[in-house]
Amino acid sequence: MHLVSLRSGPHVRARRSAARADALAAIAAAVVALTPSAAGAADSQLVSWGEDTAGKLANGNSPFVPAPVRGADGVTVTAAAVTPNQTFVVTPSGVLGAGSASNGGLGLVTYRSGTRDVLTPIPGTEGARAVAGGQDAALVLRNDGTVVAFGRNQSLSAGLDNRVGGVGNGLTVWSATPIAGLAGVRAVSAGNRSGLALKEDGTVWAWGHRETLGSTAAFNAGNTATPVQVPLPDSRGAVAISSGYRHALALLDDGSVAAWGLNPAGELGDGSTDPRNDAARVTGLPLPSGPAVTSISAGSSSSYALLADGTVLAWGANDAGQLGLGNGAQGVSVPTPVNPAALPLFPTRPRFTQIAAGASGAYAIAEDGRVFAWGYGELGQLGSTTFAYGFPYPAATEDPQTSTEIPQRAGKLKQVPWLAAGGSASHQVVQTTVTLQPSNSEPSFFEQQVGTIGRPRVSSFAAVGDPSTVTRVRIVGPDASDFLVVGIGGDPAFPLTLTPTGGSLAVQIRFAPSDVGERHATLVAEADGEVAQIPLDGFGTAPSGGPAGPEGPAGPAGQPALNGVNGRDGVNGRDGAPGRDGRNGRDGRNGRNGVVTFAAARATTVKRGRVALLRFTLRNGTSGTLPRATASLTTPKALAAARARPVHVRALAPGRGREVTLRVAVGARARLGSHRAGVRLKLPGTTLTRVVNVRIVR
Repeated sequence: MHLVSLRSGPHVRARRSAARADALAAIAAAVVALTPSAAGAADSQLVSWGEDTAGKLANGNSPFVPAPVRGADGVTVTAAAVTPNQTFVVTPSGVLGAGSASNGGLGLVTYRSGTRDVLTPIPGTEGARAVAGGQDAALVLRNDGTVVAFGRNQSLSAGLDNRVGGVGNGLTVWSATPIAGLAGVRAVSAGNRSGLALKEDGTVWAWGHRETLGSTAAFNAGNTATPVQVPLPDSRGAVAISSGYRHALALLDDGSVAAWGLNPAGELGDGSTDPRNDAARVTGLPLPSGPAVTSISAGSSSSYALLADGTVLAWGANDAGQLGLGNGAQGVSVPTPVNPAALPLFPTRPRFTQIAAGASGAYAIAEDGRVFAWGYGELGQLGSTTFAYGFPYPAATEDPQTSTEIPQRAGKLKQVPWLAAGGSASHQVVQTTVTLQPSNSEPSFFEQQVGTIGRPRVSSFAAVGDPSTVTRVRIVGPDASDFLVVGIGGDPAFPLTLTPTGGSLAVQIRFAPSDVGERHATLVAEADGEVAQIPLDGFGTAPSGGPAGPEGPAGPAGQPALNGVNGRDGVNGRDGAPGRDGRNGRDGRNGRNGVVTFAAARATTVKRGRVALLRFTLRNGTSGTLPRATASLTTPKALAAARARPVHVRALAPGRGREVTLRVAVGARARLGSHRAGVRLKLPGTTLTRVVNVRIVR
């Protein structure tokens, strides 16, 4: 699996060329054009959506629209898990994680606080086969059948008895550490403060908080870091396990489902809301006659059973419609099918092949690879900004609507092979074949002098498999202002729908570096439910600028004047008039015109409460006078700065330069570290934009 992106090649030296200052005035706002093109082959990418806290989405803050996960470029992902504060994915080299690093949540010894908003390798997880996440704790199943854990060891949920003096909940486990006594494991699952393991022999083992240990004897013994066997009904073996917030499920080898733990919403499926320490069968499963249960999933306070015919039975909490029953969001305490009265709302309801519960919702994969979601969606959990059906059904009185109990498609996800497990999470991550994809892109922008503008290059997007309605095209990233989108043949109005056979969306871009060195940005096209990206790379070189070119050589002297015609013989006539002067020689060619350069200092260091002086050099390398200009400053909130006054720059004669100084009063509460301030030089017909780093020290 790899991200859909066309990565530019290495920088190579290109022939330098100067561009006239008036070329900058030709830069327009983002203009795109449709050009005939066949869409490329389908590609796959890792995307995430939902509640975006602690950077766990790792997709650049795109909660409502499935967007590419950063750090997954070129990485094969085979499984994933989500928690209230983290995202984990399994790769051939081990587990990668994003989100909160506090309490050892990412297993990073050298990064014990803060967040990571890009997937980061977790040491000690090499050879991983599966991953499960609880409340700031994770379990990693290795290929050899052993399990390692890291994170918050509350109630000994990490399976490690590292309590001081043998008392308390246990200390934080900062790095992946083996759980003693676990071998021959084929599946793991994690709850709020507990862990589960399914062994190859069909036995189930539990540890952590006593309420989910699966037996009265274990409950009475108290919390434990040592895995204890869960006595299953009739000594049956299990084929699958799933942990909810504070309850657990096991699919048994006879097709029945066992449940144990807390039961405030009827999530144990026994017709009551009483907690149960001992594992017991869920009422009515397997069905007396009908399809068998093929998989199970436990949510925060709800439970699901997927049947062989692709339908779902659900029970437990349903306040946000998370059971997907269409029964008016009423909770139930026994396995319940979809309300027959709601079926006409969704006559094309697909057969589901996988299901994964969330905190207050659920996700399912249809047999054609599409993803459907239902339940609570105010934070983007459903992968959509709209609701296909009112809530609750049939009254539909919620205003504004934040939930749905009728499954609806998440974005335009397709060919999805798996879902991330995480019954307490409010986000999701999947591998998908995207609809809106880059179809072609020219190589790197190579080298370009600072203050000049390069030739246009073309990048394109196309729709694959489904129509895609593009709503916006923009450039983002640290050096976004250095890459300019220009018109190439029209200005189609957005939204603009692309079809798999209807051509591509071509975008012309020019490179105008504001500083020397590597410059990076991303061309982004946003469509209904997706974001496609093409990296942009260039290299800025030092400006040559300089005075105006030398005067051309003087032309050759004109020819001598011709003498007048002699008068006729006889009486001397009057002298003839003087002949006209010969034409002057042509002027020599003018020296080449230079460019306008506006260069910024690389960085300025200032203490809190002081005035920072930001100095820029403006040089007129053209043959004409540069008119009066105005320089203004934009500062980030982190500087806590008073608004800086604009500076008026007098007109500049050809070949002359001038230093422009902007003053910014840094606040006493400015945040320490480096921050980027933007400077705009407004010239007649164009505006030059530069960025300078301001470093705040004590």
